[in-house]
Amino acid sequence: MKILVLIKYSLDVSEIKVDPANHALRLAGVPEKIGNIDRNAVEAGMRLKEKHSGTLHVICFGPEAARESFRDVLAMGVDDATLVIDPFGNQADAGMVIQILEATVRKMGPFDLLLCGFASDDGYTYQVGPRLAERLDLPLVSYVRQISVEGSLLKADRDLD
Repeated sequence: MKILVLIKYSLDVSEIKVDPANHALRLAGVPEKIGNIDRNAVEAGMRLKEKHSGTLHVICFGPEAARESFRDVLAMGVDDATLVIDPFGNQADAGMVIQILEATVRKMGPFDLLLCGFASDDGYTYQVGPRLAERLDLPLVSYVRQISVEGSLLKADRDLD
């Protein structure tokens, strides 16, 4: 089983402060990291990899600095991490990101399974995963709590509320 997980390198939301004078968010100097939501997707991929003797790959669209965070996911047992450098300096909309990721994933693939967190820690837009799955003509199951593979079937427990 060849598994791909999308991860995002974004602001560490736990480090964002509010300016008491104007109540604006202070984003300058806030460190960036792979979000906890994406880590959960990597962990789910690791469980499937271990159970089904597969390979686990991650892909991240972001700045060169994101490469530093690959140490964490590689230490978790990821086989390969690919960074797609953001040529737009964090100004790309979801459609642009999806188009670039689609081309990259098609070159890397095919994959048996694409995993991603339900949203990014910073924007919470829930755009890239579903739209990328659609462009790659892959089925989508969202808001999964638990996932398993039984033979050629994927079994997912999902919250409805």
